[in-house]
Amino acid sequence: MNEIVDQQQFETHQAADDLRKGIKSVLGHAVQAYREELKVYQSLQNLNEVIGTEYGNRVIYELIQNAHDAHTSDERGRICVRLSIENMSQGTLYIANEGRGFSRQDIEAIKNLATSSKGIGEGIGNKGLGFRSIEALTQSVRIYSRSDTNGKEMFEGYCFRFADIDEIAQNIRALGVDDATSDEVAKTLPRYLVPVPLEVQPDDVRAFARDGFSSVIVAPLENEAAVTLAKTQVKELTNRDVPLMLFLDRITEISIEILSPDNKSEKCTMQRQQKALGIIPDSPHITLYEVNVGKRKRFLVAKSNVDKVRVHQAVTSSVSQAPQLKRWLNWKGTPVVSVAVGLNKSTVTSGRLYNFLPMSAEATSPIYGYIDAPFFADIDRRNADMNLPLNRLLMEVAAETCATAALSIVTRELAIGVHAVFDLFAWAGNHRRMMQTALERKETSLGKVRLIPVITAQGKQQWSSLQEVFIWPEGKFAILKPKDIARYSRAHLVSGELNTLRIARLREVAKFSYMLHSLDPTPQALAKWAEAFADSLVERKSPPAIWTKFYDDLVTLFAAAKVRLSTLEKCQILYDRQ
Repeated sequence: MNEIVDQQQFETHQAADDLRKGIKSVLGHAVQAYREELKVYQSLQNLNEVIGTEYGNRVIYELIQNAHDAHTSDERGRICVRLSIENMSQGTLYIANEGRGFSRQDIEAIKNLATSSKGIGEGIGNKGLGFRSIEALTQSVRIYSRSDTNGKEMFEGYCFRFADIDEIAQNIRALGVDDATSDEVAKTLPRYLVPVPLEVQPDDVRAFARDGFSSVIVAPLENEAAVTLAKTQVKELTNRDVPLMLFLDRITEISIEILSPDNKSEKCTMQRQQKALGIIPDSPHITLYEVNVGKRKRFLVAKSNVDKVRVHQAVTSSVSQAPQLKRWLNWKGTPVVSVAVGLNKSTVTSGRLYNFLPMSAEATSPIYGYIDAPFFADIDRRNADMNLPLNRLLMEVAAETCATAALSIVTRELAIGVHAVFDLFAWAGNHRRMMQTALERKETSLGKVRLIPVITAQGKQQWSSLQEVFIWPEGKFAILKPKDIARYSRAHLVSGELNTLRIARLREVAKFSYMLHSLDPTPQALAKWAEAFADSLVERKSPPAIWTKFYDDLVTLFAAAKVRLSTLEKCQILYDRQ
């Protein structure tokens, strides 16, 4: 055991020495720039302060993003978020992850703005800016990480914090620079350029190493605003309406804990399980999955690999509006767009766009579900301009994915809830045109495609189109039940599996597709159904009491449908001795 500890301490000292080597060079350059009246470091300092404020309430999302990206695409790791509150104005936030520890390249990416060690398409982050958001919470962040030796007792890799102004000034004086120059340079030099090794590890930090984590970011919270912001953001992670882990396929567990001053704790452990359901036979670039994130949150996820040629063309068209996208021309890996709809009826009641992690409430999805894509978003990932050619393409691919998945499920008669198929089909707002275009490419349309679930008396699920279906009027009926109407009159009535929200969405889709008839039953349809149902009563030899209920129900039905009873004047619905 002692030999292992000694080896870990030796590796820790090596990492510390490596950090120190670059400091002298950085300070020398900063002094030279000051003497030559170059404002480069002042500009970096100002930019750093702007970035820290831009992320606002997205700080913890950014840190979780980095924790996710520390894992390779074939890993399934853990993340721990722990907030320890000592009092109203003091606390500590810990964010730990498995995966790989910090590398020299990662440290350089932190030191130098917008030089992420991740290429476009290799992870969630790629701007090289997100880590700086930590300044919204603390000026004293500490980082502990392991090396590839995976030590258990302590973090033996790169462990460091960032020098404060006084420390920077002292280091400059050690180079033989006068006090006045040292003080002025220290004020303008970004602290992130001067990492300071941490050779002592408190037990609260070592505990994460013993638990198998590869890195932990420690953020001391030193005022009431920081404590409040951290607590609000940590609680937001558990929002069941916006599942945090839905598209984080490198992570199987995120544990969240808030320790209050009275030692009471709020704990939440979120887990993610994914099961492949196979590719779509005629569209092998689309794979279906079942994703379970707990608490009756089960999703059907359709993941589509996007043709890189299409992405390249869209990026090229977007560069004039967003010059930052030039880097995206060197996309690594395969762009992916994913769509998720609920497998439980109550799983989703609204929609949200994701950029791997949830975007803000304003970034609404056009479906009752979630759409994840590498949208080019605002710096804080709250929202994105959907008029940008790249983002428009990604939404078009989402529509194509939804159309293909829905048609495949129906054609192959897969055992997937009808509401899930409907949610894939029923797009909202202006984006509905994208679904119409996607269906036209499959030689059908919103009005003709048979993706509307209809009521069946028994047997397998049936589907109909907007041109054929009707919505059964609401009312209290004794014998005119929708299932029996469908059985005896062959009416195409929308399935009761669709709740009020989805029925309203269906009406919107019908209006958009310029249907010639309303989804409410026409007088002619009601009369036809009444005659057919009366014929069934004769065939079933129904007693007079049933006929009485039938006539009473007709009054209720026609009133609910706002149709005059005089429509029935010439219909054969009266039962006589013959």
